[in-house]
This record gives sequence, structure tokens and C-alpha cells, in this order.
Amino acid sequence: MRGKRPFSLDHKISNLDFYLQEHGENVYEIRLLSIVKVNEAVPAYMDIGMYEENESIPYSHSWNLIYALQEALKIFEDEMVFEKIKETYTYIEQAITTMGLNLVSPKEHAAPIIVTIQLNEDQSSKELGDALALQGYIFHYESAYLQKNNWIQIACLNHYKERDMKRMLNCLHRCTLKNGVHI
Repeated sequence: MRGKRPFSLDHKISNLDFYLQEHGENVYEIRLLSIVKVNEAVPAYMDIGMYEENESIPYSHSWNLIYALQEALKIFEDEMVFEKIKETYTYIEQAITTMGLNLVSPKEHAAPIIVTIQLNEDQSSKELGDALALQGYIFHYESAYLQKNNWIQIACLNHYKERDMKRMLNCLHRCTLKNGVHI
């Protein structure tokens, strides 16, 4: 592939510039450039708006961050990890529907990494999430969009033991019964 680029360096699509930068033999990097504003909430080396404002080129990224990402992604090299995620999702999804709780997305349209539960109008995702946290179970519920939609989420990415999932689901069941969901 050396010397050949899969697309033009001048390729432009709706105000976005894409280009392929070569880094040594057969190593390429795809960059996406866009006009953005300076964001003081992110480190300077990650602030694309700062580069644009100063008509500068981006710094090299932190090798420590790239290495940490590489190490974190190694777990997904084993296909069994994906099977375990699917098994966890299926187990939790079946238990949730058996409890009479509603899923936001049907299984055939949902990603098996997270289960999103729609609570009834007489419940509060914040109150339920807080109650579950007091019992030692951390659900996703604090984001504004989750609270606005009255949703809670259970991540399926970690390796959970079946007995721990049963305990968590029993706690969820008890908390929803107290808060007006009658199963």
C-alpha cells in the first residue's frame, strides 16, 4: 500500500476535511478535521478548536493514553468475551421482562452491552437509582437524558457471577415494588 492512498488528500464532504497521513512504512492515520470552538474543559493537546484558532497543527497525543487504550482493548481480543456479554444481556433481559418492567428497545434492536429500562410514570429513575446505590448496586441513572426519559441502565460489559446478578435483580425487584411497580 506504500505510496497509494485509498482516497484523495483533497477529499471534502460538507465542510469536513479527511486526509490520510503516512507515518513510516505502511502505517497510516486518518484524520478528520472540522471547525470547532476552543474548549477549555479538555487538555490543550486534545483541543481541536485551539488548533483551528491558532492556525496550528495538532500536538502528538500522549503515548500513555494511547498505550492505556491499547491495553484496555486487549480484553476484547478473545471472542469468548463477546459471548459472555451476550449471555449476561440475555440473562438480565429475561429477568427484567419477567418482573414486568419494560425495556426501551426490543432485544432484536438493542446492543447487548447495556439494558435500558423504562420506568412507570409513578417512579423516579433518580430515586430508584439512589436506592439501588445504597444497596451497593450502581446503575446508570444520573445523566440528564436518563432522568428526563425516566430510564435506568444496567451495563453488561463486566464479568458478573450469576449469583451476583440474581442478588442485583432481586434488589431491583424489591425496590420497584416499593416504588409502585406491582409485579
